[in-house]
Amino acid sequence: MTDLTLDEVNVHVVGVVPEKAPKLDPDNLFADDADDDNPEEDK
Repeated sequence: MTDLTLDEVNVHVVGVVPEKAPKLDPDNLFADDADDDNPEEDK
């Protein structure tokens, strides 16, 4: 293409796009998923 020779390349990252997160249920934001860890605690 061109006969240019590069000695150095500067890359500036402005932001990172994360992988898609699972959708949250807005009606149940503070759901306790740890119920299975201590089943005898509720008794």
